[in-house]
Amino acid sequence: MRDTSSGSARTWRIAAWSFAALLLPLACTRDDRVPTTPIEGAASVTASAASKGDDKQQHDDKADKHDDRGDKRDDKGDKHEDKSPNQSLVLTVPPAGAVAGRPFVTQPVLELRKKGGGALKSDRWVSAALVGTRVHLGGATVIHANDGVAAFTDLSVPVAGTFTLAFSAPDVETVRVSLTVEGAAPPPPVTLTVTRAGAGTGRVASDVTGVDCGATCAADFPVGTTVTLTATADAGSAFDGWSGACSGTGSCVVTMDAAKAVTATFSVAQFALTVTSAGTAAGVVSSSPAGIDCGVTCSALFPSGQVVVLTASYGDAVLFAGWGGACTGTGTCTVTMDAAKSVTATFNVRSQQTLMVLYGGDGIGTVVSSPAGISCDGGPFPCGGSFYQGTVVTLTATADAASDFTGWTGACASTTATTCTLTMGATLLKVTPTFTLKPAASLALAALERARGGP
Repeated sequence: MRDTSSGSARTWRIAAWSFAALLLPLACTRDDRVPTTPIEGAASVTASAASKGDDKQQHDDKADKHDDRGDKRDDKGDKHEDKSPNQSLVLTVPPAGAVAGRPFVTQPVLELRKKGGGALKSDRWVSAALVGTRVHLGGATVIHANDGVAAFTDLSVPVAGTFTLAFSAPDVETVRVSLTVEGAAPPPPVTLTVTRAGAGTGRVASDVTGVDCGATCAADFPVGTTVTLTATADAGSAFDGWSGACSGTGSCVVTMDAAKAVTATFSVAQFALTVTSAGTAAGVVSSSPAGIDCGVTCSALFPSGQVVVLTASYGDAVLFAGWGGACTGTGTCTVTMDAAKSVTATFNVRSQQTLMVLYGGDGIGTVVSSPAGISCDGGPFPCGGSFYQGTVVTLTATADAASDFTGWTGACASTTATTCTLTMGATLLKVTPTFTLKPAASLALAALERARGGP
């Protein structure tokens, strides 16, 4: 028969080794230990397994250290590879058109490339900066590459000069480029235009050289210039005011922040003619051209240079004493309107005075007046009539067939004409016309007298 006891013992030992192998990792990794109570036949296996486990752990530690050194060598290799020519940052569009304080006209564009020139599809950040200066770059200086392309949009430099512009990205060499920034050019000048309007004439001039209109009615001025315009009307004209960039009638002040237009309106000057009535009676003063009708309208405006004729009208009972102010005399009043003018018309109540006609000589004749009032039928008795003061009276003497008119004495002295003209004043006037008989009539008259018993 087979000895089964030895087989059972062998089976038990195999099970003990297996159990010890299961406990070995726990003994190496935990503070608690495998129970010290020996399992029969397993102590040597456990010790042996533990020894083998320690040897294996030391081998694994050495392998880990070797792996660490390998990893470090790999990291160094990676870093060496990143800074190597296998990857680069390339400036494909350099900046251009740099003016101080303004975004570059041409903004820079850079590409991430790999060895051989192919595009490196990377999403790295790319930054831009000025180096070697305290001046800071304006705009968005850090941007994200899109599929390896970094396109800046608003970089600028605040001052003029020559600078070094550097572009960098992680793990690639920095790209540097020289950049010249021009000073900002002044804006172009702007135009001030002056227009004159209206029927009058005048001149518009600026306080700074440029506008003298008259001749020069438009001029260019630097942006920001303050220009003061002054309007001066010519003689006979008036300045009515500004329109456009200015208003009112004072000086026109314009700030040239853009092109500006101003209109100055001139009109023909108008001057007032004023008539005043004076005296003890009423009368009417009228004008040609129309405007004055005083009585009612005693003031009117007339264009500069207009010639105005004033006429006084009044009744028989009124004496026009004459003009005062811009006119004199008693005729019509002529005024040239080169300024405001005033005229006074004096009307007084007229008194009536008597004009006496006294006959002289031995002849016979008639005396009549114009205007009517005197009609002397041949004398020898005096006759007369009453006339308003100031009336111009003309007397006409007519001798009969047997007489001759030999002249006037009194108010019409020293005239031998058959007419006598005089102006009625404030006192009585006397006029003597002289008529004499012709020689034949005189002899006949003498014979007649003798026949009557005369001498």
